[in-house]
Amino acid sequence: MSGLWHGQFTYPTAAPPEFFTANLQERPEFLRGSTREVSRFGWSLGQTLYATIFGRRQGRDIMFTKVYDGRLSHHCIQYAGCLSADNAEIEGVWRVPGKWSGQFLMIRDAEAAFVSCRTAIARSSRL
Repeated sequence: MSGLWHGQFTYPTAAPPEFFTANLQERPEFLRGSTREVSRFGWSLGQTLYATIFGRRQGRDIMFTKVYDGRLSHHCIQYAGCLSADNAEIEGVWRVPGKWSGQFLMIRDAEAAFVSCRTAIARSSRL
């Protein structure tokens, strides 16, 4: 799962979807990373929002919390999704507990995945 991902999440209202990028690092016990998005909604319209991700993966189930840096947004969002069989997409639901929820989709950056795969192949051929 490590690498660059492009995503979007939808609101439970007629508001347009938000788009983001996520840089994820997976370790045996946890998942961490960061996100960046340009707000298209609310008082932070047009501002870049930054957040930190921490969570875990169990098989294809992905769970993480996104914590905004507090500069423009102060809340935490819980994400729960499923990794596709080809490890290229994560689809699921996000929640702000007690407030609202919506859907999200993340797609692995194809070029970054290719470079990662090529690096792994080169490394294994040296063994």
